[in-house]
Amino acid sequence: MKKTIHILTGLMTLCWLMLMASSCSNTRYLAKGQTLYLGSKVKVTDTASKDKGYLEEVLGDAIRPKPNKRIFGIRFKLTMYNWAGEPRSEKGLRKYIRDKIGEAPVLGESFNLKRNEQILLNKLQNNGYFYPVIVSRREDDTLKKTTKGFFEIQAGKRYFMRNIDYLTGDTTALAAEIRNVADKSLLKKGNPYLLDAVMADRDRIDDYLKNMGYYYFSPDYLIAKVDTGTNTDSIDVHMQLKSDLMPPKTFQQYRIKDIYVNTNYIARSNTDSTAANRRRNMDTIPYEHYSVIQRRENFRPVLFKTAIQQKPGDLYSKRKQNLTLNRLVSLNAFKFIKSELTDTYDSTGLPLLTALYNLTPAPSKALSFETSAFSQNDSRVGSRLSVGWKHRNIFKGAEQLEIKLSGGFEMQYGGAQKRPNLFQAGLETNLSVPRLLFGSLFKVSTTSAFVPRSYVKLGYNYYLSETTYRLNTFNFGLGYQWRESINKEHKLYPVNITFVRTDTFKNASDFYISNIIFNGVIIGSTYQFTYNSQIAGRKDVNFFFDGLLDLSGNILGLAQKTSLSKEPEKIFGNPYAQYVKVQTDFRVYKTFGKENMWANRLFLGAGYAYGNSYKMPNIKQFFAGGASSLRGFRSRFLGPGSFHTSKSTTNFLELLGDIKMEANTEFRTPLYSTWLKGAVFADAGNIWLLRDDPTMPGGVFSKNFISDIAVSGGLGLRFDFSILVLRLDFGMPLRKPWMDPGEKWVINRIDFSSKAWRQENIVFNLAIGYPF
Repeated sequence: MKKTIHILTGLMTLCWLMLMASSCSNTRYLAKGQTLYLGSKVKVTDTASKDKGYLEEVLGDAIRPKPNKRIFGIRFKLTMYNWAGEPRSEKGLRKYIRDKIGEAPVLGESFNLKRNEQILLNKLQNNGYFYPVIVSRREDDTLKKTTKGFFEIQAGKRYFMRNIDYLTGDTTALAAEIRNVADKSLLKKGNPYLLDAVMADRDRIDDYLKNMGYYYFSPDYLIAKVDTGTNTDSIDVHMQLKSDLMPPKTFQQYRIKDIYVNTNYIARSNTDSTAANRRRNMDTIPYEHYSVIQRRENFRPVLFKTAIQQKPGDLYSKRKQNLTLNRLVSLNAFKFIKSELTDTYDSTGLPLLTALYNLTPAPSKALSFETSAFSQNDSRVGSRLSVGWKHRNIFKGAEQLEIKLSGGFEMQYGGAQKRPNLFQAGLETNLSVPRLLFGSLFKVSTTSAFVPRSYVKLGYNYYLSETTYRLNTFNFGLGYQWRESINKEHKLYPVNITFVRTDTFKNASDFYISNIIFNGVIIGSTYQFTYNSQIAGRKDVNFFFDGLLDLSGNILGLAQKTSLSKEPEKIFGNPYAQYVKVQTDFRVYKTFGKENMWANRLFLGAGYAYGNSYKMPNIKQFFAGGASSLRGFRSRFLGPGSFHTSKSTTNFLELLGDIKMEANTEFRTPLYSTWLKGAVFADAGNIWLLRDDPTMPGGVFSKNFISDIAVSGGLGLRFDFSILVLRLDFGMPLRKPWMDPGEKWVINRIDFSSKAWRQENIVFNLAIGYPF
């Protein structure tokens, strides 16, 4: 084995040296007189500059062109480009390597010294350094065929804002509106001058004015004049209007006149694009504050009541206009949505806008087909297949009816312990309604950009664990889903009913399955809240939180006075589960630079069965290990507590618990381009039981639970193709909680050269998507 490792190491070293040699010889492919541009160095020579490092980074990033990309010091993409050579045809492997994997050389002739001096000057002035001195030189090495650039910069003093005033002396109503929000300015006294801050403040003013009816205003009509004549490092900023360039419409406030919704919009040529032509041969149906235009009643007018946010007579509002468009999109019934605002005047000269929303319906019916294959880290492989049918407008109110038929299997191809094959089939029906059914019973905010939805779900699933048991489940749910904002989502299911029927086979005694068998009814409610800051846009630090409250049999148990000391009560002729379950999933994502990310997760969950139930239903319990949990342990075979199957002669199909604690951390970094990333990870946690089970000694949660924590770590690859992330993780246990005290940490026993150690400890996980 050691000999094999030495051979592999030698081959990798040889490949590296070959790449290095090829990289160094990339210039030999250049034509006579050509040079390879290697980049430029920026040096800020002001010793008094506090922002020296920041300036050098910002200015260096602004220089154009960018040199060829390097990976671990090697211009790999340029090397591949040169290796491929000139393609002999428009197709083939050589063409693909050269154009898709490779990168053409960045030539020295494309580097313009004077143009980059101007770029750096603008960048410095935009950051408050108004009088810099830039000395540049170009270094062309004709022997090595390379070009480099050097820039020495004396940034000079940085200017800070002293006084900021808005349209002083301007008596127009528009100027008065701007001064009304001057106290919310993004330009603060004492801050350095930044052009980005000025641009952001112009956009802030533009948004405010457009929400006050000034439809034709533009941020380009505002200019910030800077006065540097104070002989200090302070400047005065005067925000003024370009009145001589502004048309009269800019100063007028517009109100809404009429609102039309065209549900049969089809784009036509410019000769037939007017609103009047589009309404030809169509019926106009007035409804409350808007009118619906359609050839036939394919959508009921009431559908748009909560989507249209403006009314005739209202001042035009950009915020309400965008809210209307977002809500129309969230109906999921239209392929294209386009709005038109046409200005006019009434008899008194009052400026008015007519709003027309052109909607192109999506195909009402659709078929979908999904298939997938997967591998578990316990030598199991499987496949899933589903066929779905969807109607997007079943009752002419954008109600979506989806029926899905699915099936799949899991089979074990290896491993020390053979487990039964699994087969599954199911039928799901889901009705989604874009409003709150019985909404008056719930105080739910419906003013966000997303239309709240009600869901009615009905499903049946059949599971067959070969030679052990078969399981039939029927479920019905009535619930609501709404977004408080773009990053806050609520899901409430006041009615959740699941009926479970399990039949065991005669020879099921080969495995202990009592811990995963449940027969009866689960009836109750669930509430889930999700917060995700990543949806609102890229930040250096992002947070994700998901909390779930799951209740079953609580009201029934109270009414029937259930107790563990007597026989379980029944509903529909079957015993029902009584429990309370709470779980939270909290994540923090920290980015470094543009691509590096440090991802962290803390998961806490607990379920408490009482009254009518001695233990939680297995489908509501927790498990540990696997591709998205502790990746150095087999899926569903870690815990509970200090228990391990090696301590028992009983064969288990899976191990579950009532309590789960888990923490994960992972550092992700790009290895090649944007689609190949590497990861280093560590996981810690376990599951526990709340009540003792003699078949799993050591599984009960106690005050010494810390000693039961399992730890794993490893390396992984992520193939991120945007629409699909393929993940490969290699994990291994670092702490085994079932070992004797003092021997739980097994880091000192790592032996990669031992085949037996590798087979027992290295766990391979193949999965779709990131673990968290």
